[in-house]
Amino acid sequence: MVWGDGIDQLPFETVLYLALMVVLLGMGVIWFWLIARLYRRLERDHPEKYLAMGKPTLFWRSSLVSSFDLLRFIFLQEHRELNDAHLSRLRDRMRLLLLTYTLLLAVELFLLARIG
Repeated sequence: MVWGDGIDQLPFETVLYLALMVVLLGMGVIWFWLIARLYRRLERDHPEKYLAMGKPTLFWRSSLVSSFDLLRFIFLQEHRELNDAHLSRLRDRMRLLLLTYTLLLAVELFLLARIG
């Protein structure tokens, strides 16, 4: 293929792979934005929970333990004890995004194996 021949010259799997890569990148950016919102909300409105999670930030105090705490917060519904409707909606969106991202990543890896 010569540069400029057009995307219609590429195999369908390659086009789908590239499109999913762009979608996954966008979802990753949204994920980090949602994490930042979650941590700000916890720090402002639920300082005890924020402290119990190790005062996490998006990058500086990020560790495997804080990542595990975040996933536990999202999947084990620890948000319910805080009685915060906004936080619950945020957690629901984060959970949906993470599950969708995982599914699309599996499809992406399958396509990568097919493309070779």
